[in-house]
Amino acid sequence: MEIQQALNHYAGKSGLRLNCAQSVAAAFGEDPQAFASCGSGRAPEGWCGAAYAAAHLTGNPEAIRGAFHERAGAVTCQAIRRNRQLPCPGCVETAARLTKELKNGCEA
Repeated sequence: MEIQQALNHYAGKSGLRLNCAQSVAAAFGEDPQAFASCGSGRAPEGWCGAAYAAAHLTGNPEAIRGAFHERAGAVTCQAIRRNRQLPCPGCVETAARLTKELKNGCEA
């Protein structure tokens, strides 16, 4: 459910269109405004905003970094875009899936 909610937020299907970080945060009940400045590669250290939100939500940035890098080929927005391995909606989906897995205690 959260994964689809994140995608809907990102696509603007649930009202306002949110950036990647906000979309993941909102899907898991966090205030999306707290992540307003984290989209489009503006998250700390240039992280993908969706990955950054997942790291924040799970409290496990190293697990998110490793699993996200494995699936997206990188963790920074600039590198992900340059590699063209995963488009932005795919990053949102991946981050939401990892968040759900880690929050439920499953292996990411």
